[in-house]
Amino acid sequence: MKKIITVAMATMLSAACVTGIAVSASAASGAPTAPAAETAQVYLVPGTWYDTEERVTKSNTVGGATALTSAQKQALHLEDEINVYQAGAAGTQLPKPATEKTDAEGKPFVFQGWWYIEDATVTYTETVPEVTSTLYLYADFRAEVSQRHDPVAPPEQVGAVDKNFMEVMHDDGTTEYIPLLVSGSDSSNITTMGYSVNVQFFNEYFELRRNDRISVYLTDISEGGDEEPTCYPKPYGTSGSFYSTLESNGAGTNRSSDYLCEDTEATKERGKLTFAFMSTESMTFRVYFKIASTTGNGLNVYIEPKA
Repeated sequence: MKKIITVAMATMLSAACVTGIAVSASAASGAPTAPAAETAQVYLVPGTWYDTEERVTKSNTVGGATALTSAQKQALHLEDEINVYQAGAAGTQLPKPATEKTDAEGKPFVFQGWWYIEDATVTYTETVPEVTSTLYLYADFRAEVSQRHDPVAPPEQVGAVDKNFMEVMHDDGTTEYIPLLVSGSDSSNITTMGYSVNVQFFNEYFELRRNDRISVYLTDISEGGDEEPTCYPKPYGTSGSFYSTLESNGAGTNRSSDYLCEDTEATKERGKLTFAFMSTESMTFRVYFKIASTTGNGLNVYIEPKA
């Protein structure tokens, strides 16, 4: 059984998520010793997540699947640290992958299904598809508070669609709206936004272009909270200042400040916090947002480039 989702505009899904998106594999027999990049194969990437208590990155697992060796990954031009598995024959039932990742209440992330992207279309499948070119399958894991969203068309006006989204203003004058998903977060000192646990908001992978500007709109679902999406962080105090933090990963190998900076002029002109994408080349990212529970309810931002 397959579920097909057509991607709207430039919003495209790809790769696995550090916080809740994993991928799985199916049993492989007669595995080649060195897969050739030109041979049509199906590969599975279980994904990783960061254990904040042990301060290490851990991999999700797939029982019964054969992991590629370093030499095999090099033949496919993949980074060695990426965890890649071989899939079974076309039509083979895909197994259920496993993860040790839990939400803030200790509940395990739940497997939602397998997906891949081809010709700008996202397809969920329960079996290994037939292919004519190399294909990677990904498994969708979500925390209990997270719900899967289908891609949506850009709204005619701000607040016309999802309760949580990014506004991306391109240098050519066009504006794109990227829906944000919500999941539990292990981080402390962040607000629940009306959910039963601390939460973070994140997008599926999308492309940022030179001189893009980003603002984030979130909805507080608690009683007395926002009735519609509101640009965060809200201005604080009589000075109308905005508080934000560009985070780094635990190892310090990925710094959000290498990609984003606060656009002072755009923020002043628009009256809401706006970030500028600093790279001269287009890159694909997932961005995470959390609202700090400290004074001013600052916005914590972590931007993760696609491996």
